[in-house]
Amino acid sequence: MNNGSTGRIVLTGAAGRLGRIVRPELAAYASDLISSDVVDVGPLHPNEQFALGELSDLVAMAELFTGAHSVVHFGGISNQRPFQELLHSNILGTHNVFEAARQAGVARVVYASSNHAVGFYPTDHKLDPNVAYRPDSQYGVSKAFGEIVGRLYNDRYGLEVVCLRIGSCTERPTKLRHLSTWLSHGDLVRLVLASLEAQNAAFEIVYGVSNNTKGWWINSGGAIPYRPQDSADVYAEQIGDHDESEFPFQGGSACYREMS
Repeated sequence: MNNGSTGRIVLTGAAGRLGRIVRPELAAYASDLISSDVVDVGPLHPNEQFALGELSDLVAMAELFTGAHSVVHFGGISNQRPFQELLHSNILGTHNVFEAARQAGVARVVYASSNHAVGFYPTDHKLDPNVAYRPDSQYGVSKAFGEIVGRLYNDRYGLEVVCLRIGSCTERPTKLRHLSTWLSHGDLVRLVLASLEAQNAAFEIVYGVSNNTKGWWINSGGAIPYRPQDSADVYAEQIGDHDESEFPFQGGSACYREMS
């Protein structure tokens, strides 16, 4: 699949759960891939190099990105945590990725955002990329922050930014909610490659979701040629129809209410 025209790609969070899924395809797609994380990624693929990298180190990030055409930013904490734990990687680290990309002359950043940036919408709503933020957690706040920073760096500096509001990316759907939110591993790869291939992207938000009949999110009218090929529908009978009425919001269990 390597066409050699994409130039160098840097992948942050390469040792993470989703980073491990996209690494082989990115290594085949890019002229060369630099996979970065705070821990070793293990055996390397052809066209792949490893670079130890800490997101909070702006100078190191700018050096790492030098010569890269695109950055795929999957680094940071990927689940619900107290704000102080998210501050280091998801707030400071994500800001540093955009600033380092600007300093290094990177053309495009593909940012792994999350559906939790809009998780407090009710499950009877259909969402397009332009809806107002309704984060369901401090983690959702950190992902909304990243999208807003990306918007700034596109408007102010012309950096091309694609934000992926990733749904439930698992090997197969296992919960009733997943019939609406599931993103297959194959569709995740297709989403990332489409985000790198788009010719006219400026600032784009794309929902990372497979072709699920019960989906809540609509991708239409954008510049990203993402065409999901998998569907949670084929697993519906295995999941059943057990009651999840205690989770009336799209963010599921992240949307518990606290009354002061």
